[in-house]
Amino acid sequence: MKTVFAVFAFVTLGFLGWSQRDHLKQAVAVAEEARDAPGEIAQADTSKLVTRRIWAGPQVDPLGAPSADGRLLSHVDWSTGDLAVRDLTTGTSRRLTSKGSWFESTEFALFSNFSPDGRRILYQWFNSEFEYDLRVVDVEGGSPRVVYRNPQVEYPIASWFPDGERLLAVLSLVNRSNQIAVLSLRDGGARVLRTFDWRYPNRAQVSPDGRWIAYDFPPGEDHPQRDVYVLAADGTQEVQLSHPANDELVGWMPDGRHLAMTSDRTGTMALWVVPLEQGKATGKPQLVKSDLWRIMPLGITRKGALFYNVQSGNRDVYLATVDFSAGRVLAPPARAAERFVGSNFQADWSPDGRYLAYLSQRSPVAGPRPAALVVRAVSTGEERVFTPAMNYLQRPRWAPDGKSVLVTGQDRKSRQGLYLISAQTGEVSPLIQSEPQSSATQAEWSPDGKTVYYRRDNQAEKQTRIMALDRSSGASRELRAFTLPAGFGSLAISPDGAQLAYVQFEGTRGPNAAGPILQVIPTAGGAPREIARFERANVTVLGWTRDGRSLLYERNDSPEGRDPVFAVWVQPVAGGEPRRIELVGEVSGRNLRVHPDGRRVAFTAGQDRHEIWVMEGVRPAKSTAAPAPGAR
Repeated sequence: MKTVFAVFAFVTLGFLGWSQRDHLKQAVAVAEEARDAPGEIAQADTSKLVTRRIWAGPQVDPLGAPSADGRLLSHVDWSTGDLAVRDLTTGTSRRLTSKGSWFESTEFALFSNFSPDGRRILYQWFNSEFEYDLRVVDVEGGSPRVVYRNPQVEYPIASWFPDGERLLAVLSLVNRSNQIAVLSLRDGGARVLRTFDWRYPNRAQVSPDGRWIAYDFPPGEDHPQRDVYVLAADGTQEVQLSHPANDELVGWMPDGRHLAMTSDRTGTMALWVVPLEQGKATGKPQLVKSDLWRIMPLGITRKGALFYNVQSGNRDVYLATVDFSAGRVLAPPARAAERFVGSNFQADWSPDGRYLAYLSQRSPVAGPRPAALVVRAVSTGEERVFTPAMNYLQRPRWAPDGKSVLVTGQDRKSRQGLYLISAQTGEVSPLIQSEPQSSATQAEWSPDGKTVYYRRDNQAEKQTRIMALDRSSGASRELRAFTLPAGFGSLAISPDGAQLAYVQFEGTRGPNAAGPILQVIPTAGGAPREIARFERANVTVLGWTRDGRSLLYERNDSPEGRDPVFAVWVQPVAGGEPRRIELVGEVSGRNLRVHPDGRRVAFTAGQDRHEIWVMEGVRPAKSTAAPAPGAR
């Protein structure tokens, strides 16, 4: 079962037939060409280049696209999860779906884009079966229509062909293989052009004349750098626009003769355009704009305006001192680190309390990039920074012996599971690697380090379970099972290791649905015990007080799923009224971890921010190449 954040990382496609030797030959040829012409960079015509911000604020969503005329922008309204469209002239948005509040439905929209005539929007939908499908809805309103759903496809994402009757789809299958396919809107049929391994393109797009498909893809198995490829729409011809740098697709220019991409070939991510004819490059890439920090392209309009998202963040790891028994803050929150401010999150204390392990997003490119793991000495500020060879990692947890950090993640072959990272060397070793259609997450150590408790989801069985892994035998045992849509939230183990706390939810939504229940279950096995019950609230268990007498949780009563204040609730396990301790005002928080001294805490506060910008006047230098047939 995937969350909204997972979709950035799991649209996986694979290797397209170029051997590593062929790729190396092309890379050498490019390097030799650069050596023969030192310092020579082809320049696009930037005489009329203008960039401007068109949308900012906490409601900005980066998962949509502009209409062909640039007047509208599709997006997700995250107050409910509905698909919405924004009028960029008036600055107003309206919803195109009406799923209700988060208390009524857990469904939501994702990536969307306009049909060529601007009358329909294609979008991804996470449905009530906890699966993804593709849907189409009219811009002026009406009932959405499911156009593609396949139980063998774990994750589909698509865009339009120029004829408005077909879709170009990237399909991630349940067996971890991946496909590029053409989908028919008339009958829902799929024509597969390529089937690949675990690797994937970030973007795939059809040329204005419908004859070519461009996408980016990592040609090597052991590194994340990408090249841009151009594939004939009938699958008969394919060209790799090779370069030793990291090149990622932006989209086709309106003339059909140029392809826009971002590349770090000059040392920083920059925008380039490549002249093409018959699917092949006819000249050197031309530099349009340098130093583009964490942008994500959204689309290019009919007039050549590039819409893009700029990702900025204000989330950080904070430290504070709290007297949980008295219910008050002794030392107010302060940032744990002053490097890469706005990009640090999910911290955990080492067993001796001398170090913090946390994640830091340091990539200059927006989107699903693996974070660095930072091990920071609290007293001196000395840091060890590791960049593990993984697609993603999250939720670090120190091993009780202090030698390694356990993370949930995915390796370079897209194998999801639990991984150990050495706190000294950064070396990665798998602890649990999940099977297709399953995942292992929410890991917590027993105090003696002999057992790892974790959550195992199985989409095929519609089951989610609390599991215990015996480190010595490697065997896992089940503590409790839930059948979807029922389930539970994150785990928290008691200081003595005898109990696990979690929040159980029914899963069904609506005015008569049962609210979440805070429960504990013996780690040795047995029936759970109810600690507290809530109505129409989102509750997340955060941990225990060090004396084991109280549970810490976060509570959000807003139907929009947002609370501007991060407060910790202290609930006595033996019963009684909870106490509320406000840690941070006017910013949300999460991932609270208690220091071994029982008073200091580390937590993440803030959130990622997004801004929508448009770049107008993108004009390649004059070329002698003939226009592509059918180009607009």
